[in-house]
Amino acid sequence: MRVKAKQIRDQMLARNDHDEHSQLLRLKFSNGWLHRFKTRFGLKSRRVYGEAASASERSVDEGRRNLLTITAGYDKRDIYNLDETAYFHCATPSKAVSTKGMPGRKKVKKWITVAVTSNTDGSSKWPLLLIGTAKKPRCFGPATVSDMGVVYAASKKG
Repeated sequence: MRVKAKQIRDQMLARNDHDEHSQLLRLKFSNGWLHRFKTRFGLKSRRVYGEAASASERSVDEGRRNLLTITAGYDKRDIYNLDETAYFHCATPSKAVSTKGMPGRKKVKKWITVAVTSNTDGSSKWPLLLIGTAKKPRCFGPATVSDMGVVYAASKKG
């Protein structure tokens, strides 16, 4: 399929027909066309399976009630929330379009921890906190971290 598409493209470019080229740029494909194309060639979006877990709804509801009880005596502007997540910057996609099932790969576990902090009413939002393993990451170049509007810290674990 790719070979045929490349041949057609090369033929069109060789003709150097500007009218046809501009028409190609304006092409719009409907969802129905895409669905039929994928069906015709046996393409499916397939998930690469790995680890997955979820919290029970009952424990989430119970936790929310406890949190409301604890924070009831405070003003909304005085209640802060910090959420942290791992940004796996070397990770491979979890889905791929293919004709057959695909084997999984060992996950690359290089990450940067990203922390976001804000108060409940949104009047105070702190800069992003990035925690990586390098003391002075090369990707920052000559710029200082404060120029980028984030706070950076180094840790052995990231």
